[in-house]
Amino acid sequence: FGILFGFVYLGYFLVEFGDPFYRVASINAGHYISEFTYADKGIGAILRRISYLPILTFVERGYWLWIVFAIPGIWVTWKEKIKTGLEFSLATACLMLGFWLMTSTLDFYNPIYLNPRHLIILVPVLAYLITLGWGKWETDSDLFKMLFGLIFLGIGISFFQSDWKMAAFQGVFLLWLTWKKMPLKNLALVVLLLAPALFSIYYQSQIKAYPTLIESLTNTFQNTDNQTPILTNNFLYFSREVLFPRDSTSQKRILPIEKLDSLRPHLADQFEVFIYEYYRHAYPKEQVDVEALELYLEANFDLVEESKKDLIWLRSFVRK
Repeated sequence: FGILFGFVYLGYFLVEFGDPFYRVASINAGHYISEFTYADKGIGAILRRISYLPILTFVERGYWLWIVFAIPGIWVTWKEKIKTGLEFSLATACLMLGFWLMTSTLDFYNPIYLNPRHLIILVPVLAYLITLGWGKWETDSDLFKMLFGLIFLGIGISFFQSDWKMAAFQGVFLLWLTWKKMPLKNLALVVLLLAPALFSIYYQSQIKAYPTLIESLTNTFQNTDNQTPILTNNFLYFSREVLFPRDSTSQKRILPIEKLDSLRPHLADQFEVFIYEYYRHAYPKEQVDVEALELYLEANFDLVEESKKDLIWLRSFVRK
C-alpha cells in the first residue's frame, strides 16, 4: 500500500506540475532567512537547536508530561512484545526524530523551527502509549523513580524559565503521582487535566481580546468616506485577505509597519495607525518596528485623534 501511495503521490505532481519532486523543490525554493532560521546564525545556533532547545519546548508547551507518561507504555511494549505498541512506539520515535533533527531545506542543513503546533501530531500516538502503560509504575519501583525524576526535571526547567504556571502544574502532577492513597485519585486527575483546558478559554480571550479587534476593524473600515491609509501590525497585514475577504479596497488601505522605511516617501499627509497590542505576547519582536514608528511619528506628524480599548490602540495623524 505504501508503494502504491508513493506512486500516486509522485504521479500527481508529475501530471500537474511536470516534476514528481515538485513539492520538494518548492520547499527548497521557499526557504528564506529569518529570525526563525538557524543555518545563517552559525554552528552554535544549530547545536543549541538540536541539543537542549527541543526539551525546553516540550516542557514550556506542556508536552513533557505526555512524553513522560508514555514511557511505561514503551516499557510494556518491549517487555510483553505487543505488536500495536511497537507500531506506536516506532511512530513516536520517527515523529520525535523528525521534529528534533529534520531540516527545512535539502540545499543545506537548517533544523526546522521549534513551532509547538508541529508537535500536536504526537498527542494521539502518545495517548495510546499512555493508556497501554497506565499504572505500571505503581508495581515497578524503577519505573516510578524514572517518572518521578523526569517530572522533577520538568519542574526544574520551568523554574529556570520563570514559568511559574507550568512549574505549579507539573508540581501538582508530581503530588498526584506520589500520593498513593489520595482520596478520589482518579477524579482528582480528571480535575487536574480539565482545569487548565477550561481556564485556557478565559486566558486566551483575555490576552487576545478578539471580539474587540473585530469590532474595531469593522468600525474603522466601514466608513467609506474615510479612505486614508492605515499602518498596522505586520501580522494583521499578512491576514488582510482573511480579515477583509472580497474587499480589495480595505485590503489596499492596510500597510505594514515593518515596511516603514520604504513607505515614508509615499505616505499621505494624513493617515491612521492601528496597533493590536496582542503582538507583545505573540510577536514580541515587532516591538522594534513599533518603536521605530513612534520615533518617526513624533518627529514628523501631529496627533489628531486617539482611542484605546482593550488591546486596540487607534490614532489619527497629520503631517506637521
